Amino acid sequence: MMLEKIHGGVVMALLYYLDGEILEEEPKVSAQDRGYNFGDGVYEVIRSYRGKLFALEDHVERLFRSASYIDLKLPYSPDEMSKLITDFYNKSGNPEAAVYLQITRGAAVRNHTYERGMKPVVFMYSKPLDDKPLSYYEGGFKAITVHDGRWDMCQAKTICLLYNILAKQKAKDAGCDEAIFVRDNGEVTECGSSNLFIIKDGILKTHPADNRILSGITRKYVIEVARKNGVHFRNEIFYKEDLFTADEVFMTGTLSEISPFVEIDGKTVGNGKPGEITLKLLHSFYEMVRSV
Repeated sequence: MMLEKIHGGVVMALLYYLDGEILEEEPKVSAQDRGYNFGDGVYEVIRSYRGKLFALEDHVERLFRSASYIDLKLPYSPDEMSKLITDFYNKSGNPEAAVYLQITRGAAVRNHTYERGMKPVVFMYSKPLDDKPLSYYEGGFKAITVHDGRWDMCQAKTICLLYNILAKQKAKDAGCDEAIFVRDNGEVTECGSSNLFIIKDGILKTHPADNRILSGITRKYVIEVARKNGVHFRNEIFYKEDLFTADEVFMTGTLSEISPFVEIDGKTVGNGKPGEITLKLLHSFYEMVRSV
């Protein structure tokens, strides 16, 4: 079934790609696909603004890093992959869109081990998005903290996301927008599907880009925006209690952009409104991505 959405008064449709074919109808993959059986694959979500893909090179670079972490040899070079994504996106005709790209190890009779030289399955779709106004972000969001019991390869963007799913569902059931992961020692890592920043006494902090978090593309550009705006920044581990004494807290992501938290675990962040520095970064980032 071809799914459609009204975008700016125009009916826009999801467009699909599977192993060399561009399709308007949702394609089918083998029931023996290792992505289906084992979550054995990697993915990226790439945002477009006003007809242009944002930070495509960064996304492709991370895709190849993720693939290398799980011993998956991709069937294209980085340049070929970028062209493939761009050509597919251009055919979709969606000026504001999210392109989902997934590459699994391939299809074979179910077995935990795999044969070298399997043919990976490359799948994409382009989904039209509404370009949210600044006021959407300026209202603020709510989060809860959850235990971080994930594996020690969070730097790999794999399709095995069950722990994240359960965390985000717990947040949803609590009437919140996101879950914040906290390890046994109280260390705060990131959110269910986004990176996390805090601001205390004018200093911006986020967890170092190690194996405890996925190094977000938006995270990278927000740090650049912060430096350009004269905001002091530190890659520094912080703890659960720091969330409740922080002046400002926000999450970043391809689809969440910069989203301020005004409440965590039912406790007010700062004065209960998005903070001055967060709003400065939000406005700068919002303008930057829409002017590329």
